[in-house]
Amino acid sequence: LTVGPTSVRNLVTVAPTLTDILAPVWCISPYAVGTLSPDQKFDAVILVDAGAMSVAEAAPAISRGNQIVTFGDPVTDRPTSFTVTPDDSVDAGIGARSVLAELARIVPTHAMTMSYRPLGTGLAAQVATHLYSGGLRSWPLASTSLGETGLSFITVEGKGPLDEKTGRIEATATELDAIVANVVEHATLHPEHSLMVISASAVTVARVQEAIHSALPANRTLQDFFTRHADSPFVVLSLHQASAVTRDRVIFALGFGRSPHGRVLSDLGSLSTEDGERLIAVAMTRATRHLTVISALSTAELRDERMSTGVNALGQFIDETLAFVPVQSTQHPLLHDLGTRLSARGATLLTDVPGIPLAARMGDICVAIDIDDNIMPMTLREGLRIRPNMLARCGWRYARIHELQLFLSPDLVADQIERILRDGQEAT
Repeated sequence: LTVGPTSVRNLVTVAPTLTDILAPVWCISPYAVGTLSPDQKFDAVILVDAGAMSVAEAAPAISRGNQIVTFGDPVTDRPTSFTVTPDDSVDAGIGARSVLAELARIVPTHAMTMSYRPLGTGLAAQVATHLYSGGLRSWPLASTSLGETGLSFITVEGKGPLDEKTGRIEATATELDAIVANVVEHATLHPEHSLMVISASAVTVARVQEAIHSALPANRTLQDFFTRHADSPFVVLSLHQASAVTRDRVIFALGFGRSPHGRVLSDLGSLSTEDGERLIAVAMTRATRHLTVISALSTAELRDERMSTGVNALGQFIDETLAFVPVQSTQHPLLHDLGTRLSARGATLLTDVPGIPLAARMGDICVAIDIDDNIMPMTLREGLRIRPNMLARCGWRYARIHELQLFLSPDLVADQIERILRDGQEAT
């Protein structure tokens, strides 16, 4: 059913019961709520991205609901001005409290601690520690166990002239070349994964867009890659624009360079403002598989005392992610014995994968092994459906083992796991 706003208003007025049957669920922008009939009410109003929505924006929708449910992330979201162009200025909305924050003062709240964005182990650990006080869990990628890190840090020479208007050094030629080269490399090596480029510098965003546009006609690989991801297209965004956008892989270009004499300036645009920490949180959480940071400044320079709190946080985040060493968990005795038997069969044990009691691999094939004790605390839906499906999505083969079977027939179970690994190798 396709009707215009006027027709909808008339239909609600004349036949409200029929409208509820024809359209029991409405999805609408907060700016379009005013087009609804004044008499139209809802049993429940769900506000999505409420952390980025002001009370004034949400008030018309709230007034129409008998119940209000809000979803939002207070770490990465805040109300901002609406813009469709790259902008790294500090807008007037920086001091506004979100409707999420205001409602949290008067209604019950619940923290959702499981992230369904799979990340490299090191990156996931630092996101949880630095941004969510250790209260966030995520699904581990099998590729991490094959040596792929969740974060790469690339430094470039990045010298350039001082901009007369801003007093900053932005979008140096070396940095732009590195960004374009990494985009082409991604299209060649990881065409199955979506990609975007984000930057703290609006100037860098504009020039990267120009550089990619110039390279596109002569590069068939890029053309094929852009065509392949029509549903999640390649984009180049400022940090302000990227707060609600994710891609499999993200290139975060700092966007600021050194003077021709190698001097590092402390003014890094919006990262040097009071909003800098939130913008760093945005940058670190846009990738669902891998984040590449390209910078003309070293992490030591980012952590210099002259830099703002947000810039310091970026340098610390990168250093600790690259230095991250997973903690080996204490194994169940039966799994320890199973691990010994799998090792004897040529498998490599993975005992430091968060949330997985025992994992093993042969070649590029990884298997996650669960036993009853691990899934008992979960609901049936989570333990028998969501968990196997999510681990498969993260690249794992999945095996659920009954403890009694493992106790009575350990060699039979080990043979079963070995078959899973070897069948996976043959399939690839």
